[in-house]
Amino acid sequence: MARPKGIPHTQETKDYLRKINLGKPSWAKGKKFSDSHRQKLSDSLKVNRPKEWNYKHWMTAFPKMLITAIKQELEGNNQPYNNHSWKKLRRKIYNRDDFVCQECKKKCDETIGIACHHIDYVRENNEVSNLITLCSSCHGKTTNKPDEWIQYYQDKMLIKQNIK
Repeated sequence: MARPKGIPHTQETKDYLRKINLGKPSWAKGKKFSDSHRQKLSDSLKVNRPKEWNYKHWMTAFPKMLITAIKQELEGNNQPYNNHSWKKLRRKIYNRDDFVCQECKKKCDETIGIACHHIDYVRENNEVSNLITLCSSCHGKTTNKPDEWIQYYQDKMLIKQNIK
């Protein structure tokens, strides 16, 4: 049975593997690759670099990113969708609507196929009554004829408030 990726071996396992492999030649000892094969390997490594950050990346880049984000927050230059308060508000809207698209009534997942839509299309207007949960498909449909959608969703929110 193969070990899941990302789980390090225990010290006991490392000692055992070291003991059974002691004195054995390396698996690659004596193997030669042609120049064309080496070039192909090199090219494939350049194209398919891992996208995950390692510890060194995080320890050098993350503090800089954090300082930049704090400065932007203090200066008020932060993008409307890239801050903690927006994420909290969006989560509140999703919970209010039970993670269900208010157009097609499809149950959405938080990571796949869900969007928090501004009814009046003004990104800075983050009033709870101006936000509605839509699935990705329905949210994509709202890009055409925004005037019609504004009135439609405003009416829908009024009906929803009257029911509660």
